[in-house]
Amino acid sequence: MIKFFRKIRFDLMEKNKTGKYLKYAFGEIVLVVIGILIALQINNWNEERKERILEREIYENLLTDIQEDLITLKERTALSMSETKALYDFVHNAYNIQKTSQDYINLLSPVLWNADNFILQDKTFDELVNSGKLGIIKDKSLKNEILAYYKSYEIAATHIAELNQTSITFLGRTAEYTTTIKYDGSKGLFDQDYMFKSSDWDYINDPNSLGFRMLEEAAAYYFFKNQFFMDYFKKQDSLAKELVVSIEHKLAN
Repeated sequence: MIKFFRKIRFDLMEKNKTGKYLKYAFGEIVLVVIGILIALQINNWNEERKERILEREIYENLLTDIQEDLITLKERTALSMSETKALYDFVHNAYNIQKTSQDYINLLSPVLWNADNFILQDKTFDELVNSGKLGIIKDKSLKNEILAYYKSYEIAATHIAELNQTSITFLGRTAEYTTTIKYDGSKGLFDQDYMFKSSDWDYINDPNSLGFRMLEEAAAYYFFKNQFFMDYFKKQDSLAKELVVSIEHKLAN
């Protein structure tokens, strides 16, 4: 093809047809420019196609993460509801006379004193942010919904971690004033193997004792903490369900 164009140019120059040669040269330049523009357009189409494939993968991965979040949120809500009831019963039953160490163990056992932090599946979102690929999501409304979901999670997780740390401090203080409750901050557990004589646990039968007041204070804090947890879980659950609908709608179109 190149030899063909060269031959035409040579013939025109030999025959001294300058006007026709200039027209031909201009036409050849136009063809080259058109060819370049077509090549660029094809490249843009390919890049756009790759981005749309990647965008769909992002939606699918986010959907998987959020569906797992819904399972976690359901479990955490149920746990907080159960713990709230156990703590409510504990505070009220603590005012009853505990006649034996076993009575006291039975009083303590239903309460988990949980201090688990709030963790959801945010790997896909973090990769998007850290890699700078968040812009691949072209739907501004859906992008804002995704950002709002993970911002809500960040706020909840931070506050829950703060509440947990404070509750651990309460338990640590309680352990200082009781001989029966040995609190291990790393495990978050009570060790009830130390109750060998009534003097180790008789403070529970004296609501005016420091040990009783400290334990009641810790239980009350855990009670209200779990109520805060449930509010956060329910809000996040609602946002998750709305986001699942939005992403599924996007994938269907």
